[in-house]
This record gives sequence, structure tokens and C-alpha cells, in this order.
Amino acid sequence: MRVLIVDDSDDQLERVRLGLEAMGNFEVETARTGRELLTKIIENDWAAILLDVNLLGELGTELARKVLEENPKQPMAFLTAYGGERIRDSARMLGVPVWDKVEMTDIPLLIQKLNEITRTPQPGTLPA
Repeated sequence: MRVLIVDDSDDQLERVRLGLEAMGNFEVETARTGRELLTKIIENDWAAILLDVNLLGELGTELARKVLEENPKQPMAFLTAYGGERIRDSARMLGVPVWDKVEMTDIPLLIQKLNEITRTPQPGTLPA
């Protein structure tokens, strides 16, 4: 599974990248800025994008809106340590789940959540 992680924290990027890669079946790339994110979505296809809500000088919700303009079906989730109601409301309007950063250092839980957002129904079944 190809995953793009966007965060301005090198520690967070490395922790999640190394954890996913150690589990196998994950190809992980990282971006530290919105500009890097937008370049990478044009150059590659991603099974999922994990996006920090608060990048330096950039709002994750605005970046997510730009990503969804390019690919309305792009699976993604926000990662945040500060999940206030305003962030959750904006994310809900975009149809993007908000995940707690601390919980996402639990790699098996992160993999479970990645599988949830990238799941596509099999023929003859209804979406969950």
C-alpha cells in the first residue's frame, strides 16, 4: 500500500514511516509542506494520505480541499494532537476522518484505520 504522510514534525514522520515499513506491504513517502504534498499527488497515486491538520503556515483542511479537487475519491485522514470541534467540523464537511497523533504511533491500530479508509466494497456487497 502506497501511503503519503504529510507533517512538519520530522520525529512524527519518521516514527510512522518506520513503523509502517517494518510491518511490510507499505511503501511510505513523506512530505513536510503543502507544496511538497501537492507536487507528490500530481506525480503519484496514493492508497492513502495522512495529513497533519496544522502545518507551519498552512491549514491541513485547505490542503485537503486542494487534494480532493484533484482527486475527489482520494482516501485520506487528518492527524492531529489538537482535535478541537472546529477542526472536526471542517474535516466532517470534507468527509475526512480525524485521528489522534498519539494513537497513530500504535502501528497495528494505524494499519487497521488505513484499511478502513482504503477499503473498497467487493462486487455484490454493500459498503459498510
